[in-house]
Amino acid sequence: MDFEAKFIITNNIYKNYVKRIIWYNHLIKETILLGFLLILIFIGYNYSNSLFISAMTCFMIILFTILLEPFIMYKNIINSNKKLNNDKDNECIVSFSDEITLVENRYKLSVDYAQIDKIYLMDNIIVLSYSGQNGIIVDLNKFIIGDKTSFKKYILKRCNRVGKIIKR
Repeated sequence: MDFEAKFIITNNIYKNYVKRIIWYNHLIKETILLGFLLILIFIGYNYSNSLFISAMTCFMIILFTILLEPFIMYKNIINSNKKLNNDKDNECIVSFSDEITLVENRYKLSVDYAQIDKIYLMDNIIVLSYSGQNGIIVDLNKFIIGDKTSFKKYILKRCNRVGKIIKR
C-alpha cells in the first residue's frame, strides 16, 4: 500500500464538492444556453412577439434552475449517503496501491488509475473524478500512510489520462 487516508466526510465537504465541482461544470453549459437564449430574446424583441415570449420564458426557467440546482444536488447527495450508511458518520478509508480502493462504512469501491479522468483540488480536499460525474473525495490532511506533498506527485504520475490538477 503506497498511500492511505482515513477521515470522516462532513456536510461542509459535500457542500464544497457540489458547489465547486459538480455545479461549476453544469454552470458552464447552462451559461452557453443562456447566451443563446439572449440572442433569441433580442431577435424576438425586434421581429417576433411569440419568439420573444418563448425565449424569455425559457430564459427564466433555466435561470431559476441554475439557482436551485446546487441545493437539490446537495440534498440528493446527503440523502443517498444517509440511506447508504444507515444515518452513521461517513468514515472513509481510501487506499492507493495497485488500484484506488474506497471503503465507506460497509460500502466498498475499487477504481483503476486509468479510469480517473480529472483531478480537482479544493483547499485541503482532492477529488478524483471518474466516468464523468462520479468522484472519490480524499482529505489531504488525514493520511495515515504517506503525506499530501508526495501524494500529489504520485497521483499525477499514476493517473496517466490526467495532465494537471485543476484548482477550484
